Amino acid sequence: MTRPQYTIREAGQTDVPALAKLFEMEAKLHLDLLPVYEMHADFDWREDVNQKLGKQDQVIFVAEKDSLIAGYIYLRVHSRQTEVSRKGIRTRFWRRKRHATNPFTSYATGVIENCFVLDVYRRQGIAKALFENALTWFRQKSVQRIALGVLANNQAAVRFWEHCGFHPYRLLMHREL
Repeated sequence: MTRPQYTIREAGQTDVPALAKLFEMEAKLHLDLLPVYEMHADFDWREDVNQKLGKQDQVIFVAEKDSLIAGYIYLRVHSRQTEVSRKGIRTRFWRRKRHATNPFTSYATGVIENCFVLDVYRRQGIAKALFENALTWFRQKSVQRIALGVLANNQAAVRFWEHCGFHPYRLLMHREL
């Protein structure tokens, strides 16, 4: 078995220009698949990536091949407090009892916000390696479940995530007016 010719590592500040281009490419792909939005011409992709780096509960991993960033995966941990104070209700009852406003038990959920690999590097195991790296990171963060969103008409992505063990649990629908 040959060793992969790419490296998976955490993104840093020197990766911002390349990552900004990849984030923009992914956004354009999504627009092609579901043209219900328009992109702002003046959106600052570098600033967007900068804001994602260096935070405790989120990370971007990159796959580097041939001295280029071939793909990335952007992850975060989402946690909700089980007991949330009720907005607008400030009676002694609620302060004393501290009732939860959500009937469901809360847990840390790992979220795969984005995963993108350049066309020329697809089907080489890069997305799978990025995902496996994500699993390790999520386990280190004591995450119990992982969620992601994928466009329904992006069949290649749907198949990939199903192959990784994901299954639909919620259907988000839209309608034009």
